[in-house]
Amino acid sequence: MKLNKTRVIGLMLGLALMLIGTGVVWAASSSVNANGQTAIRVVRENATTASATSNSTTYTNIPNATTTIGVPSGTNALLVARFQGHGSAIQTSGCIVRILVGSTTMEPNGNYVFISNPNVSGSFADSGSIERSLSVGPGTYTVKAQLRLSTANNVSSQCQLTGWHFTVERHKRG
Repeated sequence: MKLNKTRVIGLMLGLALMLIGTGVVWAASSSVNANGQTAIRVVRENATTASATSNSTTYTNIPNATTTIGVPSGTNALLVARFQGHGSAIQTSGCIVRILVGSTTMEPNGNYVFISNPNVSGSFADSGSIERSLSVGPGTYTVKAQLRLSTANNVSSQCQLTGWHFTVERHKRG
């Protein structure tokens, strides 16, 4: 009998520890549901030379990486945006891209590196992508992508983007 009580207590303790540990993950994430795609906008750039350049830690608009999308009156929507492209990080630790709906940064809204450079004294070419979302009500929205350096190590620090693809989807919310 004593052995069974010990096992039950051990199982309960293990379950409690698992729930406590999982609770941290639950607190750091969120979810949004939608019922289906109702519109899509695509903007793309095919240049083989840098079409967007930043030498600042302040966000600047990526030329032509902007579109508008409407949400009909009486409805709500989930906007989902993706930005993918090729780029170079020159004498910086990386390049950061964010996506805005109007003046609101889409979620998650942290400064996440799009392309990173393991050697900040040199240059590094790579491809990167981000996907963001935001719940919105009825209206017409301008959605745009912006670029900045993660660090400006010297006056030669620079981010360059080429051959990018920007997609914005509207999904109906119940």
